[in-house]
Amino acid sequence: MYNSITLDVQGSPMQALVFLPKDRGPHPGLVIAQHLPIAHAGLEKDPFTIDVGNRYAEAGYACIIPFLFHWWPSDEDIEVKRAEFRDDRTVDDLKAAYDALAATDGVDGEHIGILGHCW
Repeated sequence: MYNSITLDVQGSPMQALVFLPKDRGPHPGLVIAQHLPIAHAGLEKDPFTIDVGNRYAEAGYACIIPFLFHWWPSDEDIEVKRAEFRDDRTVDDLKAAYDALAATDGVDGEHIGILGHCW
């Protein structure tokens, strides 16, 4: 189970999904960079993304998965998003997600990692 939140990144709203373990914690945290290809159209449209968050929460981790493609319309072609993808924006996206997770009740803000996969 997750909650959907909206974060502001340089004036652009970014959806993020927050997954928490069932017990109170404190829990270590993970900022999980989403994968391609389905998730580029929206986090909640991708069963794999939801499954990853649920599995880590069940293992005792508090997780946040930011929507790294909020800079483009959801129906924009994936190749355009790849070509225009910018590391500086991704750093800001991951920082916003980290800050949100660190401020969440039951999360050990001293123990948060970032997990992702290059494409």
